[in-house]
Amino acid sequence: MAVPQEARTMYMTMYDQETAEMPTELTFVLDLIQNEAVTPKIDTAEDLFESIQRETLFIEEAAEEQAFARTLLRRFGLPYLPGAEKVWVMLSEYLTNAKEATEQAQAQLEQTIEQVKALLIHQLTIEKEEELEELHREEKQHLAGTTLLQETNTALLNEDELAAQKDEAIDQKEERLRIISVQKIQIKSSIESMRAMVSNLIASFSGVKQFDKTQLVMA
Repeated sequence: MAVPQEARTMYMTMYDQETAEMPTELTFVLDLIQNEAVTPKIDTAEDLFESIQRETLFIEEAAEEQAFARTLLRRFGLPYLPGAEKVWVMLSEYLTNAKEATEQAQAQLEQTIEQVKALLIHQLTIEKEEELEELHREEKQHLAGTTLLQETNTALLNEDELAAQKDEAIDQKEERLRIISVQKIQIKSSIESMRAMVSNLIASFSGVKQFDKTQLVMA
């Protein structure tokens, strides 16, 4: 799928000093989607995030093509004179093609975002939660083991070497418990970040869909 270029080419030929400026609202939501697709460092979703970036750029280019075509139509004015109708129809086709390209890109972007949602929420989140459960089990084991070792204090009176050996084991368990605590916080934060990222993608895409395309016209 390629972005139509007819209106852009004609416009740049006629008004080579002007450039297409997208409405701030549309630029903002497209940038949001781009930023969300750049942020994650998730190997299993890398291809999907690259697709989101490409599709967002495609939407922007197709929107620009709409702006060029719609502006040409407005500046052309009333197709009253004989022969003007043909030019009007040609420019209208440019606009129609640009609209179709934008809609196709939006549909593809929506599908890709849904794939990201499925992958991150239903797969990665589950994997992260399994990691949390495994850490929780290990945490319980080390806590129970520490308590059990501490109960041997009386038995090891006057046994300095054995007591030191036991204390070192307790220290190692406590260090592991500190590491587990940090890992649990990191995993929980990662889960929340993934959920927030997907929510932001969906919200930003809704902004693209709801944008009034008739605003895509140059002054």
